Amino acid sequence: MLLSTALKCMSEHREALLEISSVSNPTYISEHAHRLAQYISVAEEKLADLESELSINEDNLFKQYIKSGKSINASKESVKHELTKERSEVVKVTRLVSSGWKLVSEAQSRVKHLIAEANNQI
Repeated sequence: MLLSTALKCMSEHREALLEISSVSNPTYISEHAHRLAQYISVAEEKLADLESELSINEDNLFKQYIKSGKSINASKESVKHELTKERSEVVKVTRLVSSGWKLVSEAQSRVKHLIAEANNQI
C-alpha cells in the first residue's frame, strides 16, 4: 500500500470518529478505531522507509560536499537545505501517526466508558 493511500484512509476513519453520531455507539467507535490503527501501522512502516532513505541521502550528500572541498559546516548546511522537503515530509507523517494513535487510545477509552455506563444501568 502506498503511503498516500494509508494517509487518505487514516483521514477517512479519523473523520468518522469525529462525527457527533459516533459519540454513543461503541461498535461504530471500535470498528473505526480498529481500521484507523491498521492504517496508522501501514503509515508507520512507510515512515520508517522514509526515515531510512533520508538518513542515507543525508550521508551521501554530506560525503559529496566534503569531497568537493566544502567545509564540514558548509556541507551540513547544504545537506540541510537540499533535503528540507524530505525532512518536512518525515515530520508531517510523524505528527499524523502520533495524533492518530492518540485518537485510537481515546476511542478505546470511550468504548470502555460506554460499556461501563451500560453495565451500571442494568
